[in-house]
Amino acid sequence: YIPGGFPVANLPKESCWVTLEDSVGRQWFVKYMKTVLSRNGRDHVQRSLSAGWRKFSVESCLKKGDVLVFELIRENNVFKVHVFPDEKNQRLLC
Repeated sequence: YIPGGFPVANLPKESCWVTLEDSVGRQWFVKYMKTVLSRNGRDHVQRSLSAGWRKFSVESCLKKGDVLVFELIRENNVFKVHVFPDEKNQRLLC
């Protein structure tokens, strides 16, 4: 789920595959989903990352509370992902 207040100017206009790249250049292909839902006669757009996200999150050792920053680095839907671990979570190795 991508929060509603997230700036969408650089996000794809439709559902598609995007590439996530970490700080050492590892890449994952993840499905970006844009879904339009109708509620009370109004359209509501929901955006999320689906297929491939779990693999990315496991291999990146993501934990609840971590902060991620997505940086568009190339126009063809490649995002560099900066992970800022939650300091309350102790990590030895993942």
